[in-house]
Amino acid sequence: MNRLLTKKEAAWMAGSYHPETLMRMVRERRFPKPIRLSGNKIAFVETEVLEWIEARIAERDAAQ
Repeated sequence: MNRLLTKKEAAWMAGSYHPETLMRMVRERRFPKPIRLSGNKIAFVETEVLEWIEARIAERDAAQ
């Protein structure tokens, strides 16, 4: 089951980014797109954030 993360939780999980930095990364397509829950309320899918983290680790390992 997928857990939903707030912007603040996703930013922390991704490496202690500021939430606005995270949203800039979303706009630049460098971070998974959130889902809209209602009005201005958004959430990130935890498994997508974890996959993003795993991809960063794989990039690091491939560069070595």
